[in-house]
Amino acid sequence: MGRRNLTLGKHCRGSHFSWGERLKLQYYFAGSNGYRKERSPTVLGMIFQKSAKTIGRELQRGMVEHVLGEIPFSRAEYNADHAQIDAEEKMKYKGPLPKSGRHYALVQRISPLILKDKYSPYAVLKTLDKDEEWPEGLRICEKTLYNWIEAGDIPGVTIENLPRRGKVKHNKGHGGKRKHSNAEFAARSIEHRPREILRRLVAGHWEGDTVYSRKNGSKECLLTLVERSTRMELILKIPDRTAKSVKEAFDKLERQLGSRLFRLIFLSVTFDNGSEFSDVLGLEKSILTKGTRTVLYCISPIPIVPVKEALTRTTTASSEDSFPKERTSPSSRLRK
Repeated sequence: MGRRNLTLGKHCRGSHFSWGERLKLQYYFAGSNGYRKERSPTVLGMIFQKSAKTIGRELQRGMVEHVLGEIPFSRAEYNADHAQIDAEEKMKYKGPLPKSGRHYALVQRISPLILKDKYSPYAVLKTLDKDEEWPEGLRICEKTLYNWIEAGDIPGVTIENLPRRGKVKHNKGHGGKRKHSNAEFAARSIEHRPREILRRLVAGHWEGDTVYSRKNGSKECLLTLVERSTRMELILKIPDRTAKSVKEAFDKLERQLGSRLFRLIFLSVTFDNGSEFSDVLGLEKSILTKGTRTVLYCISPIPIVPVKEALTRTTTASSEDSFPKERTSPSSRLRK
């Protein structure tokens, strides 16, 4: 009678256990459901066409301790459910690290721009472009940055931290800005602004708008002014959205600063075609001297795409976040 070597034939290299194979391995290991009890990794390897080491690792993965009997004693058994859960959990970490994980310095640079400076993802990318702070071989798009934020890959930053909480505010179709036929106002179109204003080469050129709430029937609103070059922001509380209130706010500001300093700070101001800015001559004329205190420009009342709305929309959204509509806003705020 000859001796037959118990050797392992060809097996599938690199194959993973499926749920069905794990369940079948549990039956063999426990000798249940009509399967012959078998605990040898070598023999089990022949049955499953895998190496003995693979069987050993799989048994170790799914081994649990059962407490049995009236007099408690423990026994180690292979459990297919436990092995499957462990395998699925570890498979989550397969593959290369995401870009955010490989470039920690970039993530640390992005975080304060959003949390402290209140930048949008688009503004963050433009800042990195301008300062040339991209890691070598890496350049992400705006959509990727939004994905990082939604996935929690940037510490401390969520969608709630973004301007307007990541939502785009659409026009509800109420007819847009109110129009009027003020000849002085229409003559100061932004098309006539000097190049130094358009290219933001010199500080002292501002853009303004009003922010108001319809809650509780209140007429109070905020007059926001943003310097085009430095992004310095001035927010003044006014009693209502009338040309008289806007002029009184300018008069009060000129008294506080003095005529000379006011002219140095406010070289020009650009408004939209709202009726609250219709007193062009009154806003330009100084109350302390016989001359003018600033130069006004406006968006044309003709329906065109506003050139300055991107900046004032951002300012308006920032103001709404800083001064919730349910609360009383401070009389004025100056921040950079």
